[in-house]
Amino acid sequence: METGKDSGYQLIRAFATWIILIHHLSATASILGIARPSFLQMADTYLRGELGAVAVGLFFLLSGALLHRNHRDIEDTKAFITYRFLRLLFPLWIASAPLLILDSGAGLFIHASQSGRRTAPLNLLGLDFYYWVFTGKIPYFVCGEWFTSVILTLYLIYPLLNRAFRDRRSRTTATVLIVLLWAVNMKFGFLSAGSGWYSLTLGLMYFWLGMWFDELRSLFCGKKAVCAALAEITVILLFFPRQIGGVIYLPSLIVSVCLFVLLYNAGIAAGDRIISGKGSVSWTCRHSYMIYLVHHYFMYWLMPVLIGQDPGALRFCAFGILIVAVGLVYAAVMQRVSEILFPIFREKIMRTERALRNDE
Repeated sequence: METGKDSGYQLIRAFATWIILIHHLSATASILGIARPSFLQMADTYLRGELGAVAVGLFFLLSGALLHRNHRDIEDTKAFITYRFLRLLFPLWIASAPLLILDSGAGLFIHASQSGRRTAPLNLLGLDFYYWVFTGKIPYFVCGEWFTSVILTLYLIYPLLNRAFRDRRSRTTATVLIVLLWAVNMKFGFLSAGSGWYSLTLGLMYFWLGMWFDELRSLFCGKKAVCAALAEITVILLFFPRQIGGVIYLPSLIVSVCLFVLLYNAGIAAGDRIISGKGSVSWTCRHSYMIYLVHHYFMYWLMPVLIGQDPGALRFCAFGILIVAVGLVYAAVMQRVSEILFPIFREKIMRTERALRNDE
């Protein structure tokens, strides 16, 4: 297990966070029928809406890499699983409580789904993605979306993945199985929702590649790795094939992996400037999970109110920045509340567990 922050991983986290914000600002406007500035429309048309897919890929890669970096040896599997479960869901509960009240009281219903508010508990337990997969109906999202379910699943099975990864023979077998599962699911979509982008096996594929990256990251550092990654991204962006080898998800996967390499090298080159506590990158990294959880809510709520249906480019950008800022402020406040309450909540859970163990 390594200690301290890695400036390469920090830059990736901050970059992916801001790309998600930009993508969702544009995508939400499109969903709500709000006219977007021409530069956003052109970018979205050229990239075919895959900017968000690349950012999500970066997050999955980062999660696998960081868990492998920080938790190669897991002494207590139960404690690891319990902590990860609570660490992901507790901020979700804290951030959701005021928004559920606001949504219900104001009748906003801004994340209205095909199932209504009765599926909100599934969102709070990180199960909404699986409801979507097995029923085909979009659940009620308050904070966070399908990504929460998938990343929670990957964190919970990480001890098994880690055990397989530590043994060379098992690592090879697991790699083959994960790639096959990903390929089969891309074809038949039995563990995917929506258009297929929302996929457990795609998340697992990225996550496993992230573990491989951290294991071999010395091979991905340096001019040769940067030039190779940059060349690959340039080729794909110039020609932007709709699919590679018959797989429509492969171009964005390749871009995500190559961009991961580029950003990691850039972060390492920047060094302490990235991980210093005063910079915007460091602030974004500290709040990135909470930003992810809450930002979409404020976009759905405030964009129709502040931007309107046919704004000019200046109005769209000005109020778009304001809406993002509101989400960031709320995220910072909820992050602080979560940091204060989580140790207390965790201690109560541990006391209850000890009491139950003593009664056995």
